Amino acid sequence: MTHRTNESDTYGIGEVARLAGVTVRALHHYDEIALLRPSMRTAAGYRRYTRVDLLRLQRIRLFRELDFSLDDVRALLDAPDEELRAALVGQREVLFRNLESTQSLISIIDRVLDSTPASTHEGGPQVIVDDMFKGFRNEEFAQEAEERWGSTEAWKDAKRRVATYDLDDWKVMAAEAKTINDALLEQMQAGIPASSAEVTAIAEEHRLHISKWFYDCTTEAHVGLAEMYVADPRFRANYDAQAPGFADYVAEAIHANAERAA
Repeated sequence: MTHRTNESDTYGIGEVARLAGVTVRALHHYDEIALLRPSMRTAAGYRRYTRVDLLRLQRIRLFRELDFSLDDVRALLDAPDEELRAALVGQREVLFRNLESTQSLISIIDRVLDSTPASTHEGGPQVIVDDMFKGFRNEEFAQEAEERWGSTEAWKDAKRRVATYDLDDWKVMAAEAKTINDALLEQMQAGIPASSAEVTAIAEEHRLHISKWFYDCTTEAHVGLAEMYVADPRFRANYDAQAPGFADYVAEAIHANAERAA
């Protein structure tokens, strides 16, 4: 194997195909559509790729693995660095969420394996009943929510909207929600009062985020959500798992934002 350390060295198309795990035909196609054009050619016209070209190919492969279309890949690679970085950060958050879901399913599989006849003979490991269903999504809560709000226009509006969303929409929505959540958490941990102008501005972003993606969230509806965040043990646990008292902090910020808007 040839080890190159000089960035001026170049690579032939066959070597690039082997290094990157793509076909020569794919590299020809990338060249034809101006997605990845080799920086150099030999006197005989053979393609030669530089290290910079390989770095671009690495990003192409990454975004293709994330199911981006070639047009979207080109737009991202040609966008300003901050836009590319924002897209990568958003994808990273989505992957972490998917990883958590996958890890939960793996733990469920392990518990199911522990409960199979081959492993539950006398003296074998026994699964604790309370642990049998850890990791599953709470379908009872989803049903309860529909029973509680299903007849409202807000619920119907949200249901209509989410039915039109594709995977990319959900990725963007999740990334935006994470940014708002993290901003509130950062303010709380920095000791900034929930009623401050900085924090209520983030609470307003939270309200607008709901209006953008789900339903027209008025300040009154937003306050109703805040009260649910602290009154419902499931919502409180979700917030307070990030930091003790976070549910109360978010609720106070929403109330303060509503008062400012009144």
